[in-house]
Amino acid sequence: MSDWTAAEKDSLLGLKGMNPPVKSGNIHQAPPNQSIPQNWDWRSVTPSVVNPIKDQGQCGSCWAFAAAAAMESAHAIFQGSLYKLSEQNLVSCAGARYGNLGCNGGLQTQAWNYAKTNPLESETNYPYTSGTTMKTGSCSYNPSLGIGQVASYTACGTDTNSIINCIYQQP
Repeated sequence: MSDWTAAEKDSLLGLKGMNPPVKSGNIHQAPPNQSIPQNWDWRSVTPSVVNPIKDQGQCGSCWAFAAAAAMESAHAIFQGSLYKLSEQNLVSCAGARYGNLGCNGGLQTQAWNYAKTNPLESETNYPYTSGTTMKTGSCSYNPSLGIGQVASYTACGTDTNSIINCIYQQP
């Protein structure tokens, strides 16, 4: 990337100019007296609840990858099966109407708002192409092939206490 212009480098910064996330819906509630481990690594859980690292290529679609990965892992943790959702489905279809800009950025919260009413297709059915084309692409979503949907989500802080408080908050 040493020969890239500033504009080319900036095109990969997918969160620029986006509004902050908004809390929405309820979260999984655990008993308040449950002990909390000092550390936890979801990669060590068997069967796996985390997919391998994916490559967004030359498209500012980190928001779509983050949203899909969170959905995949949440489904695996709570339902017991890990699947691969289509980031391209989000990049091409969860655009301006949802506050996202395709390859020019977006937020996972807006992607989840899309996925509340539009179950995402699998990566196999709707493969990722924006990483090589550097284009958002036209939406070719087929709702009958949707496999992953969001019921609700909550935005939490990033420090340990904020995350613990978010997990254990009462509705």
